[in-house]
Amino acid sequence: MSELFDIKDLLKSDFESLEKSIFEYVCEAGRNITVYILEELDKYLMLNRDKKRYKSKQNRKTTIKTVYGEVEYSRRMYFDNEEKKYVYLLDEDMQMQKVGTISTNLAKKIADAAIDMSFRNAANNISENTGQSISAHGVWNAVQQIGTVIQAEEDQMLTEMKSEQPRGDIESKVIFQEADGVWLKMQKNKKKVKSQELKLSTVYTGWEKDGDKLHQKKVYAGLETGKKFNEKTEALIQSVYNIDEAELRVVNGDGAAWIKNTYEPDRIFQLDRFHIKKEIRRCIPEKHICADALYKFEHLEIDDMLHVIETYINSIDDGSNSNKIKLANNLFNYLKNNYEGLMPWQIQAGYIPEPPEGVVYKNMGVQENQNCSLVTMRMTGRKMRWSEGGANNIVKLIYMKENGDLDKVIEKHDGAITVPRDLDFKEVLSASKVKSRIGKGNKWLEIINTSVPLLNYPKGAYSKLLRNIQNG
Repeated sequence: MSELFDIKDLLKSDFESLEKSIFEYVCEAGRNITVYILEELDKYLMLNRDKKRYKSKQNRKTTIKTVYGEVEYSRRMYFDNEEKKYVYLLDEDMQMQKVGTISTNLAKKIADAAIDMSFRNAANNISENTGQSISAHGVWNAVQQIGTVIQAEEDQMLTEMKSEQPRGDIESKVIFQEADGVWLKMQKNKKKVKSQELKLSTVYTGWEKDGDKLHQKKVYAGLETGKKFNEKTEALIQSVYNIDEAELRVVNGDGAAWIKNTYEPDRIFQLDRFHIKKEIRRCIPEKHICADALYKFEHLEIDDMLHVIETYINSIDDGSNSNKIKLANNLFNYLKNNYEGLMPWQIQAGYIPEPPEGVVYKNMGVQENQNCSLVTMRMTGRKMRWSEGGANNIVKLIYMKENGDLDKVIEKHDGAITVPRDLDFKEVLSASKVKSRIGKGNKWLEIINTSVPLLNYPKGAYSKLLRNIQNG
């Protein structure tokens, strides 16, 4: 170990520098060990292959970006006489054909960082905490590709729904759905353009008794037309919940057309109580009239509430209160146009099924908090502007992570997740450099021989291969 560090140099440095040096050394060791193991596995597969079926053609180099840096290694290409195609036995045996340019672990780290912080900060986070250096553009590129494969999953769910294939496993007598939008500042070709509404929906089956946590929650989000958004939301619902067992579908929202016109028409619509109170307070500045309208609303005297507002409009219609009249008329029309949703969902339903054990049914109104926790803090403010594709792709990662499905989709599709070489990655550790460092009696082989836990397992294809390598 002493040849790795100069003691005199260490005495002149601080612990932070030492820590960075050790981290770089460990990452280098990981890259070397990876190359050594992969190429030795490839040799083993060559010697033990079915020689009649697999005809050896040539060696080809490839690279993989890992959490400890980018590694280049060589593996043999064969012609499969049965399948009549070219194959890499190493790729097939270790499922390397799914790994692509970015390893699964690195893709997950990039996605998690991009969800929580700006692309620039995410790049710094990845570069500081892994052995792989990446630029903000590299993070952006990876996010776009992950978002694209998520949208492919959505399209597949949509196809299954329309062909009546999906049937979710979660059974519930009541399915609650809430929806709302967040307006994003947009840009196109680096120029400001009109803001667009990012749509979000939360679906759940009630509230857990021990707190405010939503039971069996799933979310969906996208920068799409109302029709497409509702179709994809319904596809998600049908892929998760067994809708045949649902006796009630309840939708809560602010009355926007895309929220009311759900894919499933047989539902109860409730106008969001928070939005109603907010609009009454905003549009009626006279405190005593505002309080009267709110009182009647809270006591479910809906027609009396509308009468209070209408009387107020008539009282100020003297030609000198144009702004007040406009606000009050907008309020009256807003409530009148959503008259069906002014009563709570419980009263509209008439009959409410008994909730399952550990679950309660309460008043709805969770979407504002969902918007804030999921996208508002990440995607609005700070002079932030988005391209349409960029906004849509990052929100796909966000909702997938919230649903607990992001890692799964990355594992399934990571062969499609690549980052071009020109995006500030560290210098590739070439096979020639690795071999020159390894040489004869290499220290990395000593590490493999003494400290690879997989060698101790009695069964398994890869542990068997590694033991054969270890034993020569």
